[in-house]
Amino acid sequence: MTLGDAAGKPPTGAAQPNSGVHPRPPQVVDESKLQDLVDHVGRTAAATFASNFLALLRDRLTQVHTALGTADPEHALDAVLSLKTSSAMVGAEQLTRYCTGLEKELREGRIPNADALPRIAADLRPALTDVLASMPPDTDG
Repeated sequence: MTLGDAAGKPPTGAAQPNSGVHPRPPQVVDESKLQDLVDHVGRTAAATFASNFLALLRDRLTQVHTALGTADPEHALDAVLSLKTSSAMVGAEQLTRYCTGLEKELREGRIPNADALPRIAADLRPALTDVLASMPPDTDG
């Protein structure tokens, strides 16, 4: 998987399938993963975690970009892994996959370009908010 795959973009110069069907980009939010979090901690706690995730997202993106811009692979890897882990917990599938690609490049000794992060984050905000709003409230069983 390339970073373009994770960002939902076809690779540059790639031949298009004859059928005219393009591969689907990864889901922005995988509701089943968010539901797993709800099942473990309840809707209220999961919604709080997701809200905190969104509130911290800009800072986490800045940390990744800063570390990559200063060519500090250790700091960049820490920032990418933090973003990847929290993204996976809320079901931010596209962001998780993109961070996996960044991690792979960093582990291979390259400093990747992460220009797609702001677009992915912009797509994520309304999608995650909509999923959270559609979830039923906690029930006292």
